[in-house]
Amino acid sequence: MGNPFRGRLAAVFFAMALGVTIVTSCGPPARQTLDDPFFADDAPSPVASNLDEAETKWRRELKLDRADDPDALLKDDPPGKPEEYGKVAQQPEPPKTFWGKVKSGAETVGKASFAAATVLITVGMMVAPYFFL
Repeated sequence: MGNPFRGRLAAVFFAMALGVTIVTSCGPPARQTLDDPFFADDAPSPVASNLDEAETKWRRELKLDRADDPDALLKDDPPGKPEEYGKVAQQPEPPKTFWGKVKSGAETVGKASFAAATVLITVGMMVAPYFFL
């Protein structure tokens, strides 16, 4: 004759193991490093109290970083026309072989089915609580 409480003990053991896992994984780390100057309240500010001096220092550092291209400095000028920038992003060439077309079509179908499944799951999560009323 078997143990009549075997199923209940397994469920209790599983629940306790799950609880211990959640408590240990969601708790704070064992050792917190507090030596990060960003989080120290008494750390000196990276910006001086004189904002003009801080901006001058920033522009000097920026100029030294980009010494090879002086025109790369940030300017307050409005941006130019889009035609002046040329072709910024390269478009992939359309597939020419049969297998390339099949792969391209499969990627399109995959993206569309993922989008449709996402919408259906989201709507399902919004509607599901009303079935339990």
